Amino acid sequence: MWRVGSVFLFTIIAAVWVGAGESLFEILLDKDRGLCSAMLTLINKDVEEHGRINYDSHTEFTSVKWGPSNFVSDKFKEDSCLGVRVAQFDLTNDGKDDLVLRFRWCFRDRLSDKIYFFTSPDPALSSSAGLEDVEARSLGEFPAQRGGLGNYVIKELPQDKIRSGVTPGEGVGGWMVINPFLYKGVWYLAATDRGRSGGDEVGDGFVIGKYKGRGELDNICYFRKRF
Repeated sequence: MWRVGSVFLFTIIAAVWVGAGESLFEILLDKDRGLCSAMLTLINKDVEEHGRINYDSHTEFTSVKWGPSNFVSDKFKEDSCLGVRVAQFDLTNDGKDDLVLRFRWCFRDRLSDKIYFFTSPDPALSSSAGLEDVEARSLGEFPAQRGGLGNYVIKELPQDKIRSGVTPGEGVGGWMVINPFLYKGVWYLAATDRGRSGGDEVGDGFVIGKYKGRGELDNICYFRKRF
């Protein structure tokens, strides 16, 4: 009886452990061991405990002080499917603050993010008539695609990581969640897809990089969910 009970208990523990592990991330790209290790620990802990990333509970992400935008347009009345927030910080790491605008809007009833930035301050935000003006006047954006969805591919995955289930086309895309953060005095962008159900849970890929150019990052870390 003891043996049967022990085997049964061990089977339950093993199943729980494997189930939890399947939802966690592994590193596929690591150009900064300190940063990538710290962020992997942070997101895995959140995903394991909450099924999502609690950005607002981490000092790295709360270093960005988002506030309401003075961007005035009848096309951008905030509701559950549209949010516009602005913050000033050095997104480009050039020693000068940028005026960063984050749009969070719905595409097919699911929220997705887009980042634009301008010189700080920039009168364009209070005089633009629509999104076309924002896109035309911005100094940069992420991701670069027009329309409701974004896509970003990691182009430099190490060859030893390209194995069964991991392809050169790995990345994040679709309904994206984008959050800038500060780590040891340097600004980064973190981006993931929103997940299959469209809720707050994290998706299958998670990229961290420095803003490099319109729609491009200097990729530092890339995590992928274990399958």
